[in-house]
Amino acid sequence: MATSSTNIESSNEVSIARIRRRQSAKRTYKDTDSLRPSSDPQVLESTTDRFIHAMADHQQIDTIQDTIIEGGDVTREREVRPTAKGIAVVIHHTDDLRASVHLRQPVVRVSMIDAKSGQHVKKTRPEICAVSYYERQNETIDYILPIQTQPFSPDKSGSILRPAWEESLIINDDSSKLYEENTVFFFEILALPTACSNWADSRQAQSWYKIAWSFLRPTRSSLVGRKCRLQLYSYPSQQAEVYPIWASHKMATYSSTLYVTVKVTTLKDQPPPTLRSMGPHQKEEGTISFEQLQSRPIGTTSSTSMAADTCSVPLHTSAWTREAGQSCQVPNRLHKVLHPGTQGCSALAFSPDGRFLACAGVSGESYPVTIWEVSSWTLVLSSDDHRGLVYNFSWSSQSSLVASASADSVCRVWSLERLAPPLTLPHPCFVYGVQFAASAAIVCTAAYDTCLRVWRLHEGSVDLVEELREHKGLVNCLASDGSRSTLYSCDSVGEMCVWTINESAQLQRKVKVAEGESILQITLHNAGKKALIRTVNQLVMFDLRIDKVVHCYTSSSVYACCSLISPCGTLVFSGTKDGCLYAWRTDVPEAQPVRVTCLQKMDSISSMAFHPVEHVIVISSVASHQPMAVLVYENSMNNT
Repeated sequence: MATSSTNIESSNEVSIARIRRRQSAKRTYKDTDSLRPSSDPQVLESTTDRFIHAMADHQQIDTIQDTIIEGGDVTREREVRPTAKGIAVVIHHTDDLRASVHLRQPVVRVSMIDAKSGQHVKKTRPEICAVSYYERQNETIDYILPIQTQPFSPDKSGSILRPAWEESLIINDDSSKLYEENTVFFFEILALPTACSNWADSRQAQSWYKIAWSFLRPTRSSLVGRKCRLQLYSYPSQQAEVYPIWASHKMATYSSTLYVTVKVTTLKDQPPPTLRSMGPHQKEEGTISFEQLQSRPIGTTSSTSMAADTCSVPLHTSAWTREAGQSCQVPNRLHKVLHPGTQGCSALAFSPDGRFLACAGVSGESYPVTIWEVSSWTLVLSSDDHRGLVYNFSWSSQSSLVASASADSVCRVWSLERLAPPLTLPHPCFVYGVQFAASAAIVCTAAYDTCLRVWRLHEGSVDLVEELREHKGLVNCLASDGSRSTLYSCDSVGEMCVWTINESAQLQRKVKVAEGESILQITLHNAGKKALIRTVNQLVMFDLRIDKVVHCYTSSSVYACCSLISPCGTLVFSGTKDGCLYAWRTDVPEAQPVRVTCLQKMDSISSMAFHPVEHVIVISSVASHQPMAVLVYENSMNNT
């Protein structure tokens, strides 16, 4: 019993000593599980450095375990878990901004600046990706890059004067930077280049238009995690930068405010890859590599039906120079010439994804249809099925199907999924227009017999759904809005019919556009609220909300025989009978047409198409030995 009692007392003494050492260790490391480093220099040296590096590797110190090492000393060992704490900046909305012609599709740019140096805040470690997944490819980026929201485009219920982004911007770095004394967040409200008034000035057209700015110092305001209302300030000039203005303390207030939230957030360990990376952790990749795409034939067979409109060939993500929301530029250089036919080309159309270009060649009694891969300008499809002039093309929304309307009384539909003959949609007369609906299984055609027809596509067959005879003249052209649920058809007596297209067509209204004057072409503005309409004698912008002509682009020196509106909606192009190409700005009512001088003189321009995601326009003419011209915009030429 004595021996047993002695062992118990010895054991109790060891336990008491161990508890005392634990309490001492807790006092020393009491702040190590906090997001803020300890203020004790010794603790900072021994623990916080390792803590910061672990955080930079997207790992959080979550618990502390006791470990007995040799000599009986108790130390702390961090247990690392696969979660991370980063910084989230949520951009909510503004109060009413000042009305301005420059206020179009505004964005908010966020920068983390060191208040003492005026430079961007340094990363915890240079090799981590703070904003973009591809920062790791550039080792010279040792600071946190600026990050911005998506452009704001108002819907029917919204207003451009009160933009609301409600977007969360993620910064993948140690959240303790929020509490550092010198960290300042700058918020800049900028307008996209579409707002540039002097579009001929390339330097101005490539810059942002600065509207207002604000700032936030989280460590001073203690507003981390709360929705803040920030006073906005004006720029003294378009060349001014925010830090010198802020440092000078000479800030002119702007009569509005910005609502933001800066908070600590938990980062996902590894989001799934996507075609377009949306964060520092998310890898950007397609379903197959570029090398596999180059070696894979376009006509690879697929079990997917034609009506499903799912192309088996993955889209090639090219390095387009025009960013989303950026205004289109007037081409200034002849890039390439192609020869789709010995007597030119009658119709052109880019696919919605910008990957393909459909061309209707003319070669004597032959009318070949060719499809080119735009990134390499290689021919991927050629067909001689048509026996008459091709007037018009239409692509399905997923760019897997293309339809052609021809003078041989047939509309044909090709699939880029399968090596198969095109589907044939027979008509009793000339077919002037064709348009896919929202579903790739529904196709509408416009014909000489004043009839609008709706067709349903099946795999290997086609059904005529209905014939609509609301027009009094021959139906010349078709167009649809972005959703492809509303169809516009125009005829030879100057009347336009507006339809709702689903499984069938329902007439919404009829509009008199040009009394007794044939409408030859209609192109919708990207916003869907206006349409560029070309008649026999004039080229006008027509407001579809009030059914009125709001601007006329023709003049005594410019007679349009072909026209289009750029994908961004800021430019109108017109081709003339004497082979010249002219351009207007849609936001300058009294603007005079500017001739595109890089286009060599050619015969009457018959067709043209503007690339949906690039500064490229293709021009063609129906004449002997007339090539198809590919015009591009090159910024360096304007700088020189």
